[in-house]
Amino acid sequence: MLTSSPASAFRILIVENDADLLGLLVDDLRDAGYMIDIAEDSLEAATRLGMQAIDLMVTDLDAPGMAGNTVRVIGDLFPWMPVITLGGSHDEGDAAVDSAGHASRHLDKPVHLHELRNMITSVLDARSDLERDNMGGWL
Repeated sequence: MLTSSPASAFRILIVENDADLLGLLVDDLRDAGYMIDIAEDSLEAATRLGMQAIDLMVTDLDAPGMAGNTVRVIGDLFPWMPVITLGGSHDEGDAAVDSAGHASRHLDKPVHLHELRNMITSVLDARSDLERDNMGGWL
């Protein structure tokens, strides 16, 4: 695991239309050292993902703009993108996989910020480990 990597090396895109929750997520994750981008809906998220290097997306499971198909659509367009969904449709912490096989991690709402930070660390560490393995041990 690459736990020594500073959070500031990672950029997270948050897709959330609840202004109160969005504010909490942005403040907490910025305080943790992450670079944060915001999208109000899934269509804006897809645009941002196509224009900028994003390491992880955190999204409302029912984000506006794509009729609840966020994970599938983003997975089709950006299959390497890890996604953490927030909502109430899955068991907390379980991997959520859509019919096309795009995996994400999931947290139920209300979101406990420490659980989200721990999940983000786990997902980004796993991604870094995979990238290192794919490069023969060199990052």
